Amino acid sequence: MIQVKGKTGEQLRKRAEDIAVELATKLKDPKTVSGAIQDKENFIMHNGVKHYPWEPLSLSHGYPAMCVAMAEMDDFRKSSGWDLAGHDYVLGIKEEIEKHGIHSLSMWSGLAGILLGIHALSKEGTRYKGFINQLIDFFCEMYPAELEKTMAKKDLGMSDYDVIEGWCSTIGILLIFKEEEWAKAALVKILSYLVLLSEDKEVMGIMVPGWCISADPSSSDSGPMAKFNCGMSHGIAGVLAAMAICLKEGIQIPGQRHAMHKISDWLCSHTRYDEYGVMFPSIISWEEEVNKDRSKSEDYHRDAWCYGSPGAARAMWLAGEGLHRDDLKEIALDAFLAAFSKPMKKWNIYSPTFCHGFSGLLRLTHLMYQDSGNETLRIERDKLLNMIVDMYDQDAPLGFYDHNFSDNAEKKIVNLGMLEGVVGILLTLISIYRKPVTSWDLAFMINN
Repeated sequence: MIQVKGKTGEQLRKRAEDIAVELATKLKDPKTVSGAIQDKENFIMHNGVKHYPWEPLSLSHGYPAMCVAMAEMDDFRKSSGWDLAGHDYVLGIKEEIEKHGIHSLSMWSGLAGILLGIHALSKEGTRYKGFINQLIDFFCEMYPAELEKTMAKKDLGMSDYDVIEGWCSTIGILLIFKEEEWAKAALVKILSYLVLLSEDKEVMGIMVPGWCISADPSSSDSGPMAKFNCGMSHGIAGVLAAMAICLKEGIQIPGQRHAMHKISDWLCSHTRYDEYGVMFPSIISWEEEVNKDRSKSEDYHRDAWCYGSPGAARAMWLAGEGLHRDDLKEIALDAFLAAFSKPMKKWNIYSPTFCHGFSGLLRLTHLMYQDSGNETLRIERDKLLNMIVDMYDQDAPLGFYDHNFSDNAEKKIVNLGMLEGVVGILLTLISIYRKPVTSWDLAFMINN
């Protein structure tokens, strides 16, 4: 449980919203953003290689995230020129596409995220019609063959299906356009793939759930055997959330409900218990699934959107709503409350950002409070909000740092995107007291 003494009520709301405006004002100026992000020391090392947090065409680290931020601010603080600032970032997207093209259909590094950003600024499709239609045409041209390639693969990888790079990552933008025939057709085909993914398959002579991930022989830490990812970002919880949100949006195909029941029951069967209560693991090893041997299971646990109980529990709650199963909603709520029963240091999250940080936990907690009405979640939500507000740093180039690891050493870097950057924090801050207008929750598969 968080031990925080801070602002409450209107005082907390004002401080959070004032910080959001300060963040957006920094983001409004391309020169400020460029100088902060492209500083020569603003990198992290991974296996001896420098990685800079700038990918212009990605929702995770680039212009599309800025478009979403400016669109939300245009609704939040009207007549302040936010949409004009957003227009500059749309032009940046156009220029980058003309120079480098689009090499992914995904939400976080490709076309789906670009469409999300531009649609956010389109005033319900009344602006950027030509550009949006060009992007849609490109998606319709490319996705059938790409989906066929995925379905023909013998070995399953996380990026084939997941919420970050896989087919689940395209579902959010398709739901935004769900009234259009091209989007309906694509949703049916992608859901059909996800239903197929849920069917058992034979691996090494043993029948196992279809979401069994092949061992990666090039990775030193993946282990010699296949495994099962339970997380929201890269695992089967994300698939469950995507199917559940489609169901809530009235998109249903044969086998979808059965697949949701199967995944939900499987996740429930692998819950674990400690002195704080129930929790969802991140990874299930081959030995645990096949031989019921947990001796080689990964014990590391994080309480975040990407991995751990909060993300998986949110997926379970959404499935419970779609399937009218109170047992799923009950275990989801229990897992959330158990997370808040722990000392905060056991969460294993340190950054104010969304993916594996406090903003993601805050947004999830707020949504769960809205849906369940559980008063403990409201209290913990406000504590989280106070914590993030207190992490605001006026001296930081963009107001907050991403607390990351550079070859296992902690390092603070400037990151602007939705996944691990300032935009994700800004969107979370202004989503507590008003409903988002851009459907950005769909990028994370946490709400429709």
